[in-house]
Amino acid sequence: MSRRGGIPLTSCSLGLCATVALSLLTAPGARAEDAPAVAASPAPSPSSPSAPSSSPLALPAPAEAPSVDRPRLSLALGMGVSFDDTGFSPRRTAAVPSFFALGGFGDGFVGIDFGLFASTATGRFRNPDAPVDRLGLDAMLVLRPVAHGVGADDKRWVLRVLRAAALEVGAGYERDGHGASADQRFGFRLGGRLEFPLTAASDPSQLRLRLAARHLSAGTKATGAADTPVRDTVAELYAALAVVF
Repeated sequence: MSRRGGIPLTSCSLGLCATVALSLLTAPGARAEDAPAVAASPAPSPSSPSAPSSSPLALPAPAEAPSVDRPRLSLALGMGVSFDDTGFSPRRTAAVPSFFALGGFGDGFVGIDFGLFASTATGRFRNPDAPVDRLGLDAMLVLRPVAHGVGADDKRWVLRVLRAAALEVGAGYERDGHGASADQRFGFRLGGRLEFPLTAASDPSQLRLRLAARHLSAGTKATGAADTPVRDTVAELYAALAVVF
C-alpha cells in the first residue's frame, strides 16, 4: 500500500468510486429511466356502452304512444237558392234565397253528413204571392264512387275533383209555413256534389269550393192559417266553402 501526502492510495480510490456511483444514481435522467413505465388508462367515454350512467336513478325514455287514425272531418257554409212554386200566384217557380250549413265524418268511399237548410221568402214577394219559409234538417250517407279507383296516388287537380265527387242519400225534415203558422214534413233526400280543391294536395287540411244540387221528396201537405198546399221544391242549389281536416 503506497502513500501520497500521508493518505493511503487504496482509501482514496474507494472514496472516489463511491462518489461517482452516488452521482449517477441521484441524477434526474437516471431516475426517469429507472422508474417503471405505467400506461395511463384512458378516461371512459360518455358514449361508451360500458360507461356508468351519470345518474344511478335515470329512467329509460317512455315509448311513443301508437297513433290512432280517425276519419277526416268536414265543415261547409254556403249560400244558394231554392226553386219553389208553393204560394205563388199565378203559379210559377221562383228562386228563393237560402242558407246551407253542413258537417260530416269521412272523406273516403263512404261518409256521413248532417245538414241545415233555411229559405227566407217572407217579405221578398208582393201580394198575391204567399210563398212559405222552409227550415230543414238532413242526415245523409255520402257516397264517393271513385274515391279510391282513379289514380289514388295521382295528385293532379282534375283527378282530385273526380275522387271527391259524391252522391248524397238520406232522410230529411222540414218545417214549412208563414212565421209561427207552420207544419212539419218528413221525406227522402237525394243530391250530388262536386268539390274543387283550393289548396295543395300535400296540405294536411284541405279547402274546397263545393257546388251541390239536392231535392227533398216529401209529398204535398196543407199547412198554415190559409191552408196553403206546400209542395216539394223543384231543386236546391248552393255554393259553399268546405274545410276538410
